[in-house]
Amino acid sequence: MRKTISPLVTLLVFLLVGCSPVSNTPTLQPVDESPSPQLPTLTIATPTAESSVLTLEALKNNTYFVPYYQKTVTLVDGKYGNGTGNDPLNVNLLPEVAFGDLNGDGTQDAAILLAENGGGSGVFVSVGAVLDQNGTLVQVNNFASIDDRPVIESLAIKDGRIVLDALVHAPNDPMVSPTMKTSLTYTVSNGTLWLTRMTSAMQSGSEHNINIESPSSGSEVDSSVEMKGNMPIGPFENTLGYFITDASGKRLVSGSFMVSTADVGAPATFDATIDLAGIASGTIIRVSLFEEDMSGFREYRALDAVELKVK
Repeated sequence: MRKTISPLVTLLVFLLVGCSPVSNTPTLQPVDESPSPQLPTLTIATPTAESSVLTLEALKNNTYFVPYYQKTVTLVDGKYGNGTGNDPLNVNLLPEVAFGDLNGDGTQDAAILLAENGGGSGVFVSVGAVLDQNGTLVQVNNFASIDDRPVIESLAIKDGRIVLDALVHAPNDPMVSPTMKTSLTYTVSNGTLWLTRMTSAMQSGSEHNINIESPSSGSEVDSSVEMKGNMPIGPFENTLGYFITDASGKRLVSGSFMVSTADVGAPATFDATIDLAGIASGTIIRVSLFEEDMSGFREYRALDAVELKVK
């Protein structure tokens, strides 16, 4: 027999449900799964074995021997000036600075340019190297003079060598407007700076350079050395000069030899033997071939060099 719920019971249930207290439990909302904003990661540089005390700030506040006026000066924030008087001198570290390893010890060194002014209009610029030797800044011997008011195009350290590109003065250039494009390469060896390559080009675009094909740097030679190579433009009177120095820069031998060319100003080749008699066995020598600047305005028009060891 089917039972029925009385209307009274139904009414009581309805009243109880309607009068129940409201729950205080918070309603859970769906989680926003979109990415949260990321804070920038702070990277703290950790010193490594390649770290160096040789910094731009250190170079700006270092002591140098300046080559043109032959004096020792201490820069403050890249400048030195002793005022006016009988011997005024101003020296500036130029903004072109290059960093890299110049002596193969794995530590950062630097190539710099110093500009010297003695009170007149001339500003004599030289290039040099500063080494980090066990935490001490050491100026390499033989800062090399570039020109009076050259236009510096670039300064870099490439493959352990200093490479400088600049406009320097040709014989008829006004002092404020050099036009001869030159590229100079320097090597640091045995604590000295030496010129290993020079090329020059006039505005016409013709470039003077010397390319030594053999022997290569690092070779061993006997009592003589055979120099082979080429030039895109033959030298004046088809004559190429040479000099040989030891590792300290002391000149041991000098002379000249003839090149082979079809005509004046045409490409040239050379194959000449240089006598090394009198140079002791085991001596490190630098053989430099050069094209003389016949205008007399500067020493070389082109140069190439190799470092050899006498057996």
